[in-house]
Amino acid sequence: MNCNAVHNNLIFYLDNELNQEEKQELEKHLETCEECNNLYNQIAATYTFENIPEVSADFTDNVMQKIVPSRKVDFNKQQFIKFSRRIAAAILFMLISVSAVYIFTQQQQERYAQQQDAEEEIRNYYFADLDSYDLNTYYTSNTEEEE
Repeated sequence: MNCNAVHNNLIFYLDNELNQEEKQELEKHLETCEECNNLYNQIAATYTFENIPEVSADFTDNVMQKIVPSRKVDFNKQQFIKFSRRIAAAILFMLISVSAVYIFTQQQQERYAQQQDAEEEIRNYYFADLDSYDLNTYYTSNTEEEE
């Protein structure tokens, strides 16, 4: 067993949680490695349970009673009103934003329709005669006159 493994297993050794083979390897390493043996002695000196004071049976209950219970958050009326106003303001802002976008797109569509109507009127004004005029007749009559 190397020093790293011994360092990782010292607490388990002190708690007697190692199997027999691991325990023997660790003890063999402690006999040969002065550094690990010093570390073991330091930990073992502070890790003993000899001087633990006895506690009464109601010790846990006494401690639990002295712990300040966490305050339950009361959602009182004033907080509710503040919260409601913020929510209402957010909803109003969203409503105004959506309405503004809708109105803007409607205006754009109306302008486009007006522009299309104006272009149609211009076409009808300048090219109205072409619809009733037969180009084939014009072409044939002009070619016969030239001959």
